[in-house]
Amino acid sequence: MRTPRNQASSDSAIGLYRHESVCNRSAGTLNNLFADLRQINRGELIAENPERHLQGARFPIVRSQGHGTWELYRLDQKFYFVAMSGVFDTPCVERAPGEGLVEFHLRLSGILEIQLPGSLSPMTVSGPTLLMMYQPPGVEIWERLLPRYQDASVTLFCKPQILAELARRNGIDRWPLLEEIDQTAPDRVWYRQAELSPTLLYLGTSLLDCPYGRGIRLLYAEAKALELLCEVLALTQARSLESAPKAPYGKESRQLEEARRMLGSHLNDPVHICDVARAVAMSESKLKRAFKSRYGVTIFEYQIERRMQHALELLRCRQMSVGQVAHSIGYRHQTSFAAAFRDYFGFLPSKARQIH
Repeated sequence: MRTPRNQASSDSAIGLYRHESVCNRSAGTLNNLFADLRQINRGELIAENPERHLQGARFPIVRSQGHGTWELYRLDQKFYFVAMSGVFDTPCVERAPGEGLVEFHLRLSGILEIQLPGSLSPMTVSGPTLLMMYQPPGVEIWERLLPRYQDASVTLFCKPQILAELARRNGIDRWPLLEEIDQTAPDRVWYRQAELSPTLLYLGTSLLDCPYGRGIRLLYAEAKALELLCEVLALTQARSLESAPKAPYGKESRQLEEARRMLGSHLNDPVHICDVARAVAMSESKLKRAFKSRYGVTIFEYQIERRMQHALELLRCRQMSVGQVAHSIGYRHQTSFAAAFRDYFGFLPSKARQIH
């Protein structure tokens, strides 16, 4: 299988968390890494509960690679949680062997490339995005984080059996996500991408900004992980998610992803379409046409959606006034924002917390 570009070999690649040294050797797999977080050769143990198999550990990004922090939590046997926030100065590439785990990856910011078996071009995951993936045992992928972006992500890994048992215990008749995974060939990686809902965006941010320490931090991580699973369950039951792309991920797909990233990251000062087109090297008319074809909405509709969803998240999850929220998404006048918000959601911004 091909490895990501600019990688000489797996031995010379700068890795991510699977690359961490456990008992003086690279972990290589998640199961090795999470077997006992006390055995990681650097960083610190946050807390643990041996009776319930709970552990949490924190370690910094290697200074020669960048700056930031990794946090690892084992919430049960074969139920893992990884949180990261930082900036890498160089590309980081890591081999990820298949371990039969379902992954829920909340990419809040930054760009992750994933080289799938049999694919000529990598799949790009740029924040804010939810990636759900199942990697069968023995099926290997390569992951690559692009440098000089602010990277922030939260990822849950667990066995499908854990999800099935949670559903059964709580009277959930069926979970379409598990049914899709069951129907996937054993040598294929199953994956779906969707935009982060306001609730998932809030959960991811709150996990990275956790104000607690030691045992309470471990408890908080467990509680939020279960809440995250509830939100993903609701999301996958409510609507069909975007299917894996049918066509190879080529130049136009990269241009559109970069356009979407630009549009989604300038919420307080919306960029003009002509500036986006120039930045991604496409004509304005082609960008409008291709964007609508790929994402099902016009660029204008996408900008409105991102701004309104962000405003809703700010109103619900942070103690900000309506005027402050209006200013944060680029509205000069509170009345104009309130009218646009009501047109989009059907209720005024002042009612957002009550409805939540």
